[in-house]
Amino acid sequence: MKAIKVESAEVTKTNYASTPTAKTTFSILVTANLQNPRGNMHGGAQALLVDMCTTMAVAPLSSEEFWHFGGLTRTLNVTCLKPIPGGEVVYIDCEVKGIGKRLAHITCTLRNANGDVLALGEHGKAAIPTSRVAGSKI
Repeated sequence: MKAIKVESAEVTKTNYASTPTAKTTFSILVTANLQNPRGNMHGGAQALLVDMCTTMAVAPLSSEEFWHFGGLTRTLNVTCLKPIPGGEVVYIDCEVKGIGKRLAHITCTLRNANGDVLALGEHGKAAIPTSRVAGSKI
């Protein structure tokens, strides 16, 4: 999935929430390696895209002390609504709906250039505390 492009990323701080939220948009061209035998984007490829993009959506909020590593998946839900033909560019709009010390909830919408909603995703993540052990890479 090296072909995922970052289209935009923003952090929003609200008056009523202590933790800011983030919105990101990614894009990818549906190439042959992402297609099923019928020439549409495979559902498994859509799930992988939701997993990767929602994980990357947390990056604008992370720091050395807060969500330094992308975390672990607790839940991953993908609802495929329409076929996504090969050769089409898909836009993935992600929003960090809630993030705390240990848990995060991120949603996303896959859409085409016309704005048609193609799939919906939800990702529940759990943070991994960074190890204080010398030499640890996590």
